[in-house]
Amino acid sequence: MPAPYGTNGGVSAGRRFALVIDQESFDAGRTPLFRNAVDGLIAELTAADQAMVAALPFGGVPLPFTSDKARVRLAIERLTGQGSRNETGSDLACRTRRFLESLE
Repeated sequence: MPAPYGTNGGVSAGRRFALVIDQESFDAGRTPLFRNAVDGLIAELTAADQAMVAALPFGGVPLPFTSDKARVRLAIERLTGQGSRNETGSDLACRTRRFLESLE
């Protein structure tokens, strides 16, 4: 008699990660912290997993879904922070609006 529940145990499909980066949310001096965090995620990806990189609000999709970890790393290395250390509340509101509009 089959079990009364479903399982994903026999599925070989991997996970899909969309790395959506708000380049205006960090300045160029903080790029290494950002890259280290992404490297930690990339290290945990399996061969069946895929990741894509999107740079918002103006960078588009420099890398569509791929399982090639080296390509993901390269796409991340090419991104730079464009934020300001002196961001005001008004600047933050404008940046947030641009990001959300580009996400649409």
